[in-house]
Amino acid sequence: MKSTVMDGSDVLNANTEAGVREVIAHIIKGKEDIESTVLDGSDVLNANTEACVREVIAHTIKGKEDIESTVLDGNDVLNANTEAGVREVIAHTIKGKKDIESTVLDGSDILNANTEAGVREVKAYTIKGKQDIESSVLDGREELSALVDVAKRKIQDSKTKIEEGNYQSQCKGNHAYI
Repeated sequence: MKSTVMDGSDVLNANTEAGVREVIAHIIKGKEDIESTVLDGSDVLNANTEACVREVIAHTIKGKEDIESTVLDGNDVLNANTEAGVREVIAHTIKGKKDIESTVLDGSDILNANTEAGVREVKAYTIKGKQDIESSVLDGREELSALVDVAKRKIQDSKTKIEEGNYQSQCKGNHAYI
């Protein structure tokens, strides 16, 4: 029994070391894949990310069921299933990470473009509004100036009429004395 445990431990250690090497290789490969496909389309990335998440969940559930059903089948079967599950989860995790990073970058580019377009539009409306206000002020000044000129003429006409009336009154009054 002790010998079997030791042999199983050696196998487990060897499998763990092999798994670690494989994980490192997958991480390096995944990093290269991520860097080479960062600018892929966001629709594809979203679909791939969702599919990967569903697949990872399905594989995780399947792996859990496999692990639970094979616990009593021995260390060899358990180690093999665990290693396969780990490799698959790592592969899906790397792909999902790549898809998420690409989607974030694409979304950021779209957000920046939309923000810049919005700023340009606000500036255009602001300039147009300023021009409209300046035009209205100028039109108002011209209209007010015209009204003031009309009022001045009316006042001048009224003064002239009053002065003529006073003059005629004086003239009539002088004729009466003569």
